[in-house]
Amino acid sequence: MQEKGFLYCTENCQVREMSIAIRQDTKGNPYEFRIEMINWMADYLVTLSALVGDPSLINTAVEMLDEAVRIANEMTVKTLLEFQRDLLRARLSKDEESFNNLRNSYNQSLRASKDANRWERLATIASRYAIASLASWHVVDFCRAFAECLNSAFKDRSTARILPKSTLKALVESLLHRNWRRTVPFDADYSSLKL
Repeated sequence: MQEKGFLYCTENCQVREMSIAIRQDTKGNPYEFRIEMINWMADYLVTLSALVGDPSLINTAVEMLDEAVRIANEMTVKTLLEFQRDLLRARLSKDEESFNNLRNSYNQSLRASKDANRWERLATIASRYAIASLASWHVVDFCRAFAECLNSAFKDRSTARILPKSTLKALVESLLHRNWRRTVPFDADYSSLKL
């Protein structure tokens, strides 16, 4: 009998075992495939939540990220997952306590990425935090995150495009979602679209 779950999505056990055994990315950095799969599923739920207007899906994504934090081994991965989880929580509640938790997890993730010289991860985290800070009118936090994006670009030139790309993605997603919501029939029910 085949087990259910994201790690058992293939009939080929060798492929599953080989994918779980991957421990490094193409640049030699630590990589945990299982954690990456949980993260992708959480991203899917966040997108689905935006489409169907069901915030409970974000709570499910937060729970998945909690599980990923629990089983992650590498510190930059663990702190990144905590940051992503707190980013979702701040999106849900939009209160000062949630933003303070986001700020703390951002600082921890930033520190872990700097210690490991993971400039691409640092730029990604800083760009997401900059966007969240600006959206919630925390201008000083935005400026600090923007400065971190610039700092990572000086350390690794390939990271210079991450902030503009993240900003463009956030704007396009917002516009697409707004337009999609305007065209959805009033009585449309997407509640059955679950993972």
